[in-house]
Order: sequence, then C-alpha cells, then structure tokens
Amino acid sequence: PDNPVLGCVLENIKFSNAFHFSLGEISGEFLTKTEATLSLMLRILFKMKDTRHTAWVIDTKSSLEMCQKICVTRGECWKEGNVYGNPGHKLNRSVIRRSMRGNIEIGHLVMKIEQKLENFIEKSKFRPWDTLKLLQTFLRLSVHELNRNMTEHAGLPEMPEELLKIRLTSAQFNAVWQQILDTLNGRLVPYTTLVEVMCGGNLKQACWGCLIEVTVDEFTISKLLIARSQCPVLMFRNVWVVLCDGPMCAEEVKEEISAYESDLEALYMRIGLFEVHVGACICDYCGLPGSSGNMGRRCSRCLTKVYCGVECRDGDWVVHKLVYCGEECGDGDWVVH
Repeated sequence: PDNPVLGCVLENIKFSNAFHFSLGEISGEFLTKTEATLSLMLRILFKMKDTRHTAWVIDTKSSLEMCQKICVTRGECWKEGNVYGNPGHKLNRSVIRRSMRGNIEIGHLVMKIEQKLENFIEKSKFRPWDTLKLLQTFLRLSVHELNRNMTEHAGLPEMPEELLKIRLTSAQFNAVWQQILDTLNGRLVPYTTLVEVMCGGNLKQACWGCLIEVTVDEFTISKLLIARSQCPVLMFRNVWVVLCDGPMCAEEVKEEISAYESDLEALYMRIGLFEVHVGACICDYCGLPGSSGNMGRRCSRCLTKVYCGVECRDGDWVVHKLVYCGEECGDGDWVVH
C-alpha cells in the first residue's frame, strides 16, 4: 500500500494492432486527456486489487466491471484516433462524445461502490480511491467542458465583474486537468498534492466570502455538497472559488455561488449546445465554430469539408485529399458562407 508506483496493465489487456498510433504506455503520448485518464484509472484499480484495498474488496464484482468498462471505453477512444489521426480539438471532442456512455457507466459504478464505503476513512496518504474519483470527475466534467468551450468561441455575453473573476474558463479547466495527469505520472502521489494542484499550486487560499485565509482540505463539483461542507472547500465546476466553513459564509455566500453555477450552466447549454450546433458551421479540423460571426468556408470542389481558415484546411489536407477531393485545393476553392 505504501508503494506509489502504478504497474503496467497491458499484459492484462487484449488489443488489436490495427491502429496507426502507439499506445500511450509505450510512447508516453496519449491521444487525448480522456484516454490518459482512463489509462490511469485502470492502473489504480489494479493497484487496489493487488493491495486488497477496501474499495475493491467491498464490491469486487463492481470493481471488475469497472475495469471492463474502462477497457471498452478506451477502445472507443482508439477507434476515433484511427478515424481522425490528427490530434487536436476535433479528435478531442469526438473522443469525449464517443466515450460519453462508457464514462457515465463508469461513474455509476463509482457511485455504487462509494455508497458501500459510507463510513470508510482512507488511511493511506495516497488515497487511491479518492484519486480515482478525482480522475472520474474530470471525465464527467469533460462533457460540460464541450459546451463551455463552444460558448467561449461563439462569444460570451456581458457578465458582472464579480462573476468574471471566478468563472472557470475552458483554458483553465484543461490546464488543471493536464497538470493532474502530469502529476500522476506512473505513480500515486499524496492526495493533498492533487488538491494543491486543483488550487493552482497553493493550499492556502482566501475565502471568496469573508477573505479569511484558509487551508483547503477538499474540492467538490456539487452545489449540494458545497452547502453541507464542514471544512474549507474548493468549488471546481463552472466557477473556481474557495469557501470556508465559517458562519459568515455558511448560507448566503454559498447560495450566491450556487446561483452563479446554475446561471453559467444554463448559459453554456443555451449557447454551446443549442445555438452553436444549430446555427454555426463547425470546422472539420479543429472542431470549433468560427469566431466573431465567421461561419466558416466550404471547399468548392467536394462541397463537404468546412474550415474556419487556411491553417485548419492545410492541417486536414491528408485526410481531405484521400477521402474527398483527390487534388489540392487552392485559395480560390472556397465557398464563403
């Protein structure tokens, strides 16, 4: 239990060699953060199995099922990698969508095991079960991140200055996710180290409500849990803010944060999920809508591929040429929307 090294699980997995890319465990480069997260979760589960961790023993059937779901979901990531080839926003969005069902099923298994661990207290400083839950949280939030990212590219409406200061941006979310993956580079680390990463590198933070400096113990993405928190907690979902457990911040401040969370969630759903997908042309390479009203430009030869600009058109040329056009498109070969 005290050995933080995570063993390689490739010998326990049957996979096809029909993919044109190397496995992340071998090359050190994963297709997307989603695939890297799934790989880490599987390695942690096998670590828990080998050490007879309580979370594994208490529901071995669900733990084994989770291992299977992770392998199947990662296989879906590989399929997308084989289709798109080029890493970037398009592949990332496709992987998140393709793996959505599997990630939901994994989340249900995590909740099922968590319910049986009601009075369990993790004694190891590495807290492998809590680490696995943290990783699963990023998979869960990645779906919401798609809508936030689309909304930012389409253009955010005016917001109160107070909200702008604590709004979690797409760039911040992805940076923290990558930092967590980099920190868990083949080994577990003390769980407090991961919370520190979530806090931007410092557990000492000023409470948003009363400005008193506190030491953050946990983080949450739930508006319900933040209201029940009995310790300084980091809220990390649509806002990125620390709240203490003092009487000044017990109700009114937490209700204000919950309201901000709900407003941003509704905004991202309205713009990112509905308006952008219905009204905008999504670039076939980067997977993003055109900014500032740019609806994209379509190839006039195949009338199929749409790009936000020359850079994305050129980046996608290998696939474009083989599958659609058969010859190079010049600057004049655009249909402007």
